[in-house]
Amino acid sequence: MVLGRAMLLMAIGIAIGGAASWYFSAGVRSFLFGIQPTDSLTIAGVTLVLLLIGAFACLVPARRAAGTDPVATLRFE
Repeated sequence: MVLGRAMLLMAIGIAIGGAASWYFSAGVRSFLFGIQPTDSLTIAGVTLVLLLIGAFACLVPARRAAGTDPVATLRFE
């Protein structure tokens, strides 16, 4: 549940960031040499790397949440 919610937030963030980068790509066109700002291979690679890093960052809290005993947690509070 924790990992699923985190992946949903990452997907929303990557979609918003991808749309914003596509919109602002004309502004960075003069800074790039030898590559187009809307290069699909680069965008796909960066998206994959961001998803992998985000999934790895969410894995530790998800494993910790899955390993706790719900009864002990409720008694503690």
